[in-house]
Amino acid sequence: ACINAALLYYHLRKANIYQPQPGWLVFIVKLLIALSVMGVALYFAMGDTHLWLNFGLMKRLIFISGLVLLGGVSYFATLLLLGFRPRDYMRRVKT
Repeated sequence: ACINAALLYYHLRKANIYQPQPGWLVFIVKLLIALSVMGVALYFAMGDTHLWLNFGLMKRLIFISGLVLLGGVSYFATLLLLGFRPRDYMRRVKT
């Protein structure tokens, strides 16, 4: 998928069909920072695999639900701290 997206981007730029607007680099850097924070939070909260193998089904479901919640909260909290607002996700291009 990433190779496909990269090739599409390359060919659209080459044909002058797509020109990114100013601010995309800052946008991507902020996303990468938020993804890194989420990854680190999940890595340290995940615990040892040995513990997971000893958990029962219900405990695993509760634990994985907590990890999903932690991932979402850490990602969106980081984006908010970096200046993203919920309306940034709703921005529509006017034609």
